[in-house]
Amino acid sequence: MTTTTSSLNTTTTTNNTMLTALAHQIEYHFSHCNLRKDVYLQTLRHLNDGCVPLSILCQFQKVKLLTLGVDAKQAVIQAIQARSKHLRVYQIDAKTGRKVNHDADATASSHRSFSSKNEIETLLGVSLCIDM
Repeated sequence: MTTTTSSLNTTTTTNNTMLTALAHQIEYHFSHCNLRKDVYLQTLRHLNDGCVPLSILCQFQKVKLLTLGVDAKQAVIQAIQARSKHLRVYQIDAKTGRKVNHDADATASSHRSFSSKNEIETLLGVSLCIDM
């Protein structure tokens, strides 16, 4: 039993470390310092109501490295929701490229927990957005 408990604690610690590192990496991508020179991110944000689609963000090399062996979309959402004070998860309308919720519900939905992989995959428009 001790081995199992120790193994679970190690897994939890590793997961927490990964989520923290992932949140820091994503916050760097959205930092003023990086955004000033990153034309690609500027363009994506311009086309998507200030957001970057989650599917694209998961393809960034450092994000891929940090999420090896886990569901990248789920990990990014967890990292943002649990570790970031500056980024929020919003649903983006695929037709308009606009945030689905612009009112007070947007704050509540930005803290929403996505419980399953299927739920994330059905939200094709989920994007990350800086909430300043």
